[in-house]
Amino acid sequence: MFNLTGTALARLASLNSFDIRDDVVMFGLRGCLPVSEQDGAPRREVPLDVGEVDNIHPRCTLGLWWRGRDEIACFPGSTSPFKGAIEKSAAAGGAGANQMMTQLARFRVGRHPQSKPPAEQHDAFLQDAEVAYQRTADDLDYDTDDTVSVGIVGDNLHCGFCQSATQPYASSFGCQVVVGFARRAAKPGSVDAGPWKRFRDLAYAEDQDRFPYMLLSGTDARAAAVAAPDSIPARLRYGSSGELVERAQAALKQLKFLKDKPDGQFARDTLFAVIAFQRSVGFLPDGVIGRNTADALKLKNWPSR
Repeated sequence: MFNLTGTALARLASLNSFDIRDDVVMFGLRGCLPVSEQDGAPRREVPLDVGEVDNIHPRCTLGLWWRGRDEIACFPGSTSPFKGAIEKSAAAGGAGANQMMTQLARFRVGRHPQSKPPAEQHDAFLQDAEVAYQRTADDLDYDTDDTVSVGIVGDNLHCGFCQSATQPYASSFGCQVVVGFARRAAKPGSVDAGPWKRFRDLAYAEDQDRFPYMLLSGTDARAAAVAAPDSIPARLRYGSSGELVERAQAALKQLKFLKDKPDGQFARDTLFAVIAFQRSVGFLPDGVIGRNTADALKLKNWPSR
């Protein structure tokens, strides 16, 4: 168990070179649950447990971070599709379900699902920029053997339609979901309830209709919360930006893995260049530049934070 704080989230943003300027930030921690399904009120710290994702029960934390007042609110949910969706997807060559890679994404206030009539939709947050995602066709998990793509695939953030983290969910084919229920006009008697209602109410109350979304792992968050200062090597991934990204891009360009001029934005072309480079040197192609990949790129003075 560890206590998550706004300070730890700020450290995660710095470690990953996420340029975040919004007052309120959404975050997802894969394989990490709040110790209790508490009221979700904003607090200075919230106890979390790291665990394994099973794609049957919600095993992730989704939350809100108020940067200005250093408070957070955490809710149980899932950042991965449910097992039934993965099984159908794998049988169809990967089509129909996907998992967002760890990254900095963006959501905007909207209604889900967009493919349904308004009466069947409910309050949600819609994908507001391209995301990096994986699809699996060889087995029922997402790993470095799976296809990586970038695009708008309707990976929204919405209600999970499940009672608690101890019960199965079946509401995500790639979306980020929060435990609870949502009202839909076409479903008489349906109500907004549970952690989802509290998450939505807090976000909708803000003078902000677009939110950055940091998706990382529970182990990333635990390290940021408990490790000594300046002891965690920086990491670059989809959504990172700044001088460190530009340095990495220059190295990839010099090695002819990247065609475009370095611009300091870790987007589609940089992601695929990193994956290709990692394969060329025998690394697991996770698309993340950590110390090992930085060393292989001969990037000197790689920082720790």
